[in-house]
Amino acid sequence: MPQENPPVKTIEKSDNPNLRRVQYGCLIALLVMEAFYFLLEQRGNGVACTWIEVYGVVPAMLFLGATVSTRRDRPTRHLLAFGAAFMIWFAVVKTIHRIEGTGDRNIGAFFCANGLCLPFARASGDGKQARGLRWVSGLYLGLGTLLAGYCWMLLMGCVPEFLREYVRWDGTRFTAMLQPNICAVFLMCSIGACLLRCCKTKKAWPRILLAIWIVVLFAVITLTNSRTTIVLTCVLIGGSLFCALRKSGRKRLIVACLAAAVLMGGLFVGSRKLSETRKKNITDSQETVQVPNVQGSWENDMKTLNGRTVIWRSACQGLRDNPGILLEGTEYTDLIISQYNYFQVAHAHNSWFQVLYELGIPGLLLALVLTAVAVYDALVVFWHNPDPVKSVTALLVLCILGCSALEPYLFTANVLYHPIHLLFLLLAGYLDCWRAELKEKI
Repeated sequence: MPQENPPVKTIEKSDNPNLRRVQYGCLIALLVMEAFYFLLEQRGNGVACTWIEVYGVVPAMLFLGATVSTRRDRPTRHLLAFGAAFMIWFAVVKTIHRIEGTGDRNIGAFFCANGLCLPFARASGDGKQARGLRWVSGLYLGLGTLLAGYCWMLLMGCVPEFLREYVRWDGTRFTAMLQPNICAVFLMCSIGACLLRCCKTKKAWPRILLAIWIVVLFAVITLTNSRTTIVLTCVLIGGSLFCALRKSGRKRLIVACLAAAVLMGGLFVGSRKLSETRKKNITDSQETVQVPNVQGSWENDMKTLNGRTVIWRSACQGLRDNPGILLEGTEYTDLIISQYNYFQVAHAHNSWFQVLYELGIPGLLLALVLTAVAVYDALVVFWHNPDPVKSVTALLVLCILGCSALEPYLFTANVLYHPIHLLFLLLAGYLDCWRAELKEKI
């Protein structure tokens, strides 16, 4: 009798199931830590930040230990090597800063991002099942619910005493998680999680409930008045509709484009109306605000991107006068840039400028490589992939990159922005898996 061919092992099948469980367990542990970080709104006391900075290294190191102990294909080795290079250079720079007496404690979040989130999909073989993607989307659904609850309490005037310092109006802008722009990006990611679940489910009533919840979350984003995030959220929602409607054929593609354009335009106009109504109500009621609103009109702020072009010119002057930053970075980005401004700034207001200031040219080169790969993977998956879940993931990655052009959300050691960095690299890892699968089919 002819012998049957032995089953061919794939990356989805682990040589050692126990090691695979460790890899999944590390991601679950990280997501649990993130959940506590989101729930502890008094992070100004340092409790939640300390957990991430100190103990965030543990799941990253356990994951790397399990990964190097099992079988790895070439793409996985490449991602591990890239993440290791980023972490090593980060450690070198931080060591230099500590020797100079200027080091900080932001270590765990950066190691988790590059050592766990980036290679997770490849190393765990989770590209097809995407269990990690479901888990992280569940986390951000919960975060969106939490922020919507904060906004409702603020509108109703029933914010508990222990939250009033953290859930408030920043001028006319809804603020939680310490800053309205950060809050807006979290809400955008929560909408992305809703869209992923909406694409995944086939039943009508969950889709209707998710669509209603997306409208609620978009209204909350509007109250943050974070204009770049609002525009990109319109693109995310409209692009998701395009992915759901597009089929083979020119006519169907045109219909999908028109529907997406109408939805994006309607959302944007609605957001402006809601924002203006809220601003007028605050002005008419002479409501006491804790921090004055520094935003101008859309027309005026478009000239300087709300002062960001001024900050970027100051950042260039700071690099010219302090060339040592180009090699070893600095811990004093805010002080250096503020010397050339007529107003105080906290950072470079751009992820790539910020990583140049923090990690020098080597860190910037690593960030640019990662950015280029993420953009390429996202565009390929978005256009060539028929699965709307994967296309929405690609859109969300591109929208996070768009937000990061005006704020230092990515590649930074600042623990305040680490949830966005972790999510971005986790999604980018999945996109790299899916793009490789498409390459074999195209």
